[in-house]
This record gives sequence, C-alpha cells and structure tokens, in this order.
Amino acid sequence: MTPTVPYIQDAFRRFNQRYFDNSLPEIPIRLSNAKGFLGKLTYSRKRSFWRTEQYSDFVLRINTRISLSEAELEDTIIHEMIHLYIAYHRLHDTSSHGVRFRTMMTAINRRDGRHISVTHRLSEAQRREAAGRERGRMVAVVVFEDGRTGVKVVPHRVSAMQGFEAACRRHFRIASLNWYYSRDYFFAQFPCSEAVRVYLMNSDESRTALQTALSASREIILGGKA
Repeated sequence: MTPTVPYIQDAFRRFNQRYFDNSLPEIPIRLSNAKGFLGKLTYSRKRSFWRTEQYSDFVLRINTRISLSEAELEDTIIHEMIHLYIAYHRLHDTSSHGVRFRTMMTAINRRDGRHISVTHRLSEAQRREAAGRERGRMVAVVVFEDGRTGVKVVPHRVSAMQGFEAACRRHFRIASLNWYYSRDYFFAQFPCSEAVRVYLMNSDESRTALQTALSASREIILGGKA
C-alpha cells in the first residue's frame, strides 16, 4: 500500500492509545522518497545550562518509495513511535536500539503478534524497487582483535580508501580489514565519509544482514581494479 498522511496520523493515534497510554504528542508527518530508510524520527537536540539534553521539533518521516504491506507499514510507524517515546520522555537507553528500545519492541510484538524489528530486511523485489539506479558503494568490513565486526562506507576513491585503512590500523587493534564494492540496500543506512568511524554490528540480526549483503557484493583488493 502507499502511505498517506491521514492514514499515518490515524495509525499514530491508535497506537498511541494502545501501546503508549496516549503519552506521545502529535507531531508533523512527512512523506519521503529517500532510498535509505522506511521510517525515521528526526528532532533537535540541545544541551541546557544544567547539562541536561532537551529534545524538540519532532517529525515522523515515512518512505513512499518502497511498497509495503499494511502490517509492514504499521510496524514501521510503531518502531519510530518507540524512538519518540524514549526521546520525548528523556529516558536513558544504551544505544539507538538499546536495551530499553528492545524491551518495548519485544513487549509489543508479544502482545499483538507484531513483527517490529531493529532493522527491516527488504524482500528482493523491495530492494530492487528501493535501489532503482542505486549507486555502488565502497565498503570496509573491519574485524577487531576482540572479535567485534563493523562496517564503514568510504568515498569511491583509492586515496580515501587508503587513508581510512591506514588510520584504522593506527588507531584500532584490528585483525582484518577487507574492501567490497556493493549496490546492496543494506549499506544505504550508513553515511559515506572519510571519518575514522566504524559502525559495529552488535546484534545477531545485523550480523546476519551484513553477511547476506556481502554475499551479493564484490570483494576488492586495494590497489587492484574496483
């Protein structure tokens, strides 16, 4: 189905009552044609004089580029409403999808048999629909000596790749760093830059999604042809 603002507003009100005790404020709804997400909660974050964080200007953005079933759309809306609940009530969590988020997500799933997840794995048809003429990405897969795995999307230039790899080896204790060229939708969620930052795959779900994406990607030998 194709999302509309009235439909999302109605769903928001229903779920606010059912799952959040009507404790969430009604916020602006925006439709998006972006490739990188199904739903996104955006807001402003400011630090007060007392060094506490204040959140404002909440906006719920829902993607219209990808065809979703009604259940998938509702799960996406609820996913973003959990983010809103945590931010609006200024609740601490261990990460963006940390312990508190996962506890609330699991409780809602069990209550009504929903399938809200930390990351939504698109079907092959949805991936093709989202990608369209999706550009390829240069992806570094970093395995640290302590066993953690992370990814980084780097500009498609040999100098950028070489610079990132050299900085990684200087700053981190890594067991391996491998390069891939990929058009997989999974990597659209990560910003592309030369910053020495690695996004960790902390859950079994994200590690499985990474392996699936890499299976459709091409490994690159730095210094060879991309």
